[in-house]
Parts: sequence; C-alpha cells; structure tokens
Amino acid sequence: MQIENQNNQRIKHREQWHPPFYASYKIDFRAYKDVLTIEEEHILSRSNEIDILVTKKDPDVVIDNGIGRAYKAHNLIEYKSPNDRIDRDALLQLAGYICIYMRMEKLRADEVLACFVGYHYPKSVIDWLKNIGYDCRQTESGVYLLHHELLVDVQFVLIHKLDVQSYPWISAIQKNITDKNVRCVGSQIRKLDLPEYRELAEEVTDLITRQEKGKGDELFMHETRMLFKQEFDKLAQLETEIKTKDETIKTKDETIKSKDEENAKLREENRQKDNTLKKLESELAKRGIQIASLL
Repeated sequence: MQIENQNNQRIKHREQWHPPFYASYKIDFRAYKDVLTIEEEHILSRSNEIDILVTKKDPDVVIDNGIGRAYKAHNLIEYKSPNDRIDRDALLQLAGYICIYMRMEKLRADEVLACFVGYHYPKSVIDWLKNIGYDCRQTESGVYLLHHELLVDVQFVLIHKLDVQSYPWISAIQKNITDKNVRCVGSQIRKLDLPEYRELAEEVTDLITRQEKGKGDELFMHETRMLFKQEFDKLAQLETEIKTKDETIKTKDETIKSKDEENAKLREENRQKDNTLKKLESELAKRGIQIASLL
C-alpha cells in the first residue's frame, strides 16, 4: 500500500511539473521552430520513453544560445522535477535509452547529446564521468557540458541558475520563483506570435500561480494572476486588432478587384466598339465614302 501511494505521488508530481517544463522549453526555443523538431515523450518501447527528443532538420544548423549550442543532430532530454535528483541510476537509465535509440536510428556517438535538466548540481555524477575520461566545462550560468572523444556528450542544465533574460520561460519552472521571474514572464506574453504558444504559456502561468498559492502568499498570488491576465488580455486585444485590420484589408482588396473587373469590362466594350467602327470605316471606304466627309 505504501509503495502504491509513493508511485501515485510520483505520477502526480510528474504531471504537475513535466507539462509546464515542456511548454516552457518550446516557447524559449520558438525562434528555432523551423530548424528543430521537438517531441514530448518519445516512445522507445512499451515501457521506455524519452521526456523530450529534439532533432535538427539540418545537422549543421547552430542553435545560438548556451543550451542549444552543444546540440547534435539528435538530443535526448531527461527532465528531473524539483523533488528528483540526477544520480548515477538516472544517468545509467538515460544511457540505456540512448543505446536503444542509437541502435534504432543507426547513429554514431558524435551525432547524439544526452541532456539532463534539473535543480540540483550532480557533483557525484560529474566526478564519476570525469574519472572515465570526460572533460567538463561550464558553458554559461547553469549549463555544464561534458565531452568524451569516444562516447556520447552529456549536458547538465540547472534551471534555478539560468539567466532569466535568456530563458524567461524555462527559468520560471521552479518552486522558489522570484518576482523578477514573474515580471519577465509577464513581459514576454505579448511577444508570443502564434496561438500554439499562448496555450503553452498558460501551462507555465498556471504552474506559477499554483506555486504561489501553495506558499500561502495570497497577495503575491493575486498580483501574479492579475499581471498574467492583463498581459493575456492585451495579447487577445492585439490579435483582435490584427484580425480587424486583416478584414479591412481584405474588404479593400475585394473592392479594388471589383473595380479592376469593371475597368476590364469597360476596356473590352471599348475594344469591341473600336473594332465595329473600324469595320464600318472599311465598308464605307470600299464604297468610296470617307467618314470625314460625313461629319
């Protein structure tokens, strides 16, 4: 019974954190939507799946941010929610997923990146990887890359250490969210140019308001909810204005098209009159009559 309750809690915790993280990842990487394929819960087998699979449509494309710069053609991302740690078991599990995936896709080690995203610095795991020949370097705040000449590269991303301006949505997926995180997310809402991203943004903002409710900070939670509501309302208003302008332009285009059709019809009528007049002139000329003499 206790084991069943623990499993239920683990599933509930996963459902609480994983969808918002996936949503935040897609939003922060939306600038690369034409060059990246981002798939949630990629199925490897009946009992094995990858949290997020990111593949490049062109292997030579460079993703110009601290996380994406290390990306290979195929990138397997394992997300660990705040209560979970990145330990040796998690590493070996992801290594198993990578072996299955590489065998299925017939890939080399240098075509694949293993990526962990979490909240706790995995010192013991990094030390172990160093002992087997990996070089480790911090590429930017919260991002660590481990490289091996023969094995798959490994990346560790610590959400709470990420730069808020560079990753406003991903950095908001944490328990101890700050007012700076909230304001940054709020300022980004109006920059979402597709309805798909607006729906994803609501996943993130819902998580933020739930976190504030759990802390019992009713005032901050109310201010947060009002901020997000105002920004979503502004976005909806902007979409309405754009739609109205599009309809106005469409109406003008239809009016111009109608006038063009009328002008084309008049030109055809004039052409037919000119042809008729020329035929008449020709007939009269055959009879020795000039139109000028009749005027």
